[in-house]
Amino acid sequence: DLVICDKLDRWSRDPAFAHTSIRDILRRGASFYAVSDACDPATSDGDTMLNVRVMIAREEHKRIRERLVGTRNALRAAGYYSDASPPVGYRRPATGDRYTRHVLEVDPEGAERVRRMFALAIAGHSLSSIAEELGVDRDIARRALCNRHYLGEVRDGRGGWHRGRHAPLVSPETWAAARTAVEAR
Repeated sequence: DLVICDKLDRWSRDPAFAHTSIRDILRRGASFYAVSDACDPATSDGDTMLNVRVMIAREEHKRIRERLVGTRNALRAAGYYSDASPPVGYRRPATGDRYTRHVLEVDPEGAERVRRMFALAIAGHSLSSIAEELGVDRDIARRALCNRHYLGEVRDGRGGWHRGRHAPLVSPETWAAARTAVEAR
C-alpha cells in the first residue's frame, strides 16, 4: 500500500525511471513517500517537489559520472588498468594503494592458457577448436586473440592504446601472427 524511501535520489537518479515508476505506484493505488525530502507525489506540491528533486538527482548523477570518467581516463593515461575485470591471464593485486591496485599481475595458470590460445591460433586451429581445447566459449577465444592488453597495453581514454604498467603475456610478433591467422580464416 505504501512505498517509503529515504530520499528521492536513492530511489533513482534517472528522471524517466523515477517519474515512470512513481507514477506507476500511484496508478496502482499505492502511495509513495520520500521521508527526507518530505515528498508525497500524490499532492500537487509533492508532485512539484518530485520534479525538482529528480532533476537535482540527475545533475548529481552527471557530476559523479564526470568524476568517475575523468579519474578512469587519468589512470589510463598514466598506464594503469582501469576497466572492471582483468582479462584472463591477469589478476588485480590483493593489496596495495589506490594506484598499485590498477597494475595487473600475471596469473601464471591463466597466462599459460592465453599463450596456448595464441599458439593454437598461429598453428592454424579454428576458433571453435581453440575454444573446445581450452574449455571456453568461441566468442571468448575470439575476443582474447584481439585483446591488446596481452601486449602490455591499456586503453588511452581517447579510443587508442598505449604502453601499460603491466607485463605483456605475448610478444608483438606472436600477437600479430595470431591476428593474421584468425583473420585469414
